[in-house]
Amino acid sequence: MAGVLGIAMAVSIILVILAKYLTTVRIQVLKRTVVDSEAASRAALGRLKAAENEKLIAERNEQVSIRKKEGLEKQIEKLTKELGTLNV
Repeated sequence: MAGVLGIAMAVSIILVILAKYLTTVRIQVLKRTVVDSEAASRAALGRLKAAENEKLIAERNEQVSIRKKEGLEKQIEKLTKELGTLNV
């Protein structure tokens, strides 16, 4: 009986050690997955920030173009009136 109990205890110890090893390996794999996910997230946030900056620049440029267009339209009107007075 003592021999069977000793063998059972040895097998139990081996199983506990194996379980601890497998758990440690799994934790390391999960940590690596988390690190990879965080890196991908940071890269995506960087691309988002760049896109937002480009959008702001484009919006500012659009406003500048609109103001220039309006100024040129007013100048065209003024010059057209001047031409009209010269032709009379």
